[in-house]
Amino acid sequence: MSPDFDQHYFNKYFFNEDTGEFDNYQKSWFKLSYIPHLVEEASLLEKTISTALILGSATGECLQYLEINKIKATGIELSEYAQENSLKEFHDKTHWGCVTQQFPKLCQQGLSFDLIFSSCLHYLDLPTIEQLLGQIKGSCYYFSHYGGFQNFGDNAMDLKIKILEPYPWWVELFNKHGFTTTLSPYIWKSF
Repeated sequence: MSPDFDQHYFNKYFFNEDTGEFDNYQKSWFKLSYIPHLVEEASLLEKTISTALILGSATGECLQYLEINKIKATGIELSEYAQENSLKEFHDKTHWGCVTQQFPKLCQQGLSFDLIFSSCLHYLDLPTIEQLLGQIKGSCYYFSHYGGFQNFGDNAMDLKIKILEPYPWWVELFNKHGFTTTLSPYIWKSF
């Protein structure tokens, strides 16, 4: 993240693309996290998902949802608000800090996951995303990303989102880094 990064919006809120405004984590995590849809889609894939890492796990409700669905979940989250208000049972399952610092630490530990889901890549610059994609590819079977698509918050988030491109641009980026498509248009294989 750049030094001028405005922590305010990530402390208490994240963006609701339908209303064009910021919503409270607890109020809107279910809809905005994309996790319920992801769990349903993942059940149709060839490999059963039993472990997942969420890049941008907020206060832990998404981790809880995964665990209810028998997926062992770990998260990475930047928000100080989320850290102070996380679900107690998921506080220690979250690595607190920026994904660009926390994810490489997990890679150094040799951890791998059936699924890595990101809701934060579009807040990073392209060279950083490309570096992370190389690490993500070596650490999971499936990868999914939500956000940063054109018309996804391009008014209120202009200063926060660094990459805002049409969906095909993201597909090309993931393909360029060795990810291949699955039955779901939002889940890629890492090989």
